[in-house]
Amino acid sequence: MVSFTKTQPITLHIVIAEDEAFQRATIHETVNRALLLLKTKDGIEIRAVVYECENGQLALEKIKELRSHGHRVSLLLTDYEMPEMDGFSLVNNTAIKHDKNCQVIMISAIPNESAEHNKVAQLENDEALASHFEFHGKGDGFSFRHLKEVLRASSEARLDTSPRGHSSRF
Repeated sequence: MVSFTKTQPITLHIVIAEDEAFQRATIHETVNRALLLLKTKDGIEIRAVVYECENGQLALEKIKELRSHGHRVSLLLTDYEMPEMDGFSLVNNTAIKHDKNCQVIMISAIPNESAEHNKVAQLENDEALASHFEFHGKGDGFSFRHLKEVLRASSEARLDTSPRGHSSRF
């Protein structure tokens, strides 16, 4: 008799930090579409719980709350310009900056020659962030396909850190 073991789906926790409701909804819908039928290279289903936050401060609080309950945030999608706490301050926070398991994608339409863009360049050159931060300005190629690749890579990383033979569910 052949026995089959069903592997549980991987659940990613994703935080969206964006002050404009329409943009938050658009990003959330893009994540949902990217997850449709998405599986790891071993065929394990990938699911996500997506949290929408209106500013960087709320996003940071949500990330800390999730961690306090033993959940790992796999992806932070953030705008740059927001009230309370902007994307630069959010990403530069040590809770995010040194968490290599949390992929950070900043999406914003800030002008290339602005002080804000210079701050983003600091993040891109920061050694603590080098492996898990990327910036996408308006029209510079952030795509649906790229998001699917990031989600798949995040799930594969989860498999690599889970006990042998079991996928971790948070």
